[in-house]
Amino acid sequence: MTTINAASAQKQAARQKIIKQLQGAGATSMQMPGSVEVEADEAQEALADLLAKGEVREARSGLYYLDETNVKEAQPGNGFVALLIILIVISVTASVVALTTSGG
Repeated sequence: MTTINAASAQKQAARQKIIKQLQGAGATSMQMPGSVEVEADEAQEALADLLAKGEVREARSGLYYLDETNVKEAQPGNGFVALLIILIVISVTASVVALTTSGG
């Protein structure tokens, strides 16, 4: 269960990062697309989800833009909340592992 929550939080953080990258580049139209960094698996999955939902569109190979009419705008601080969730999940997982190994 914690693995699923951590993966979901990482994917959400990657989604927000992609949106911020495109916003920062001013990539909000087909005429002004931008590139995004999608090296991690979570980032690739997040980009695929954004494309499937129509929130991000591909202008041409490797260049994307935000379809602002479809983007569900993040509330300020959501990136921080996602990071906090990841840290909590990691902490709980480490505690469980420590308790399990020291209890035997």
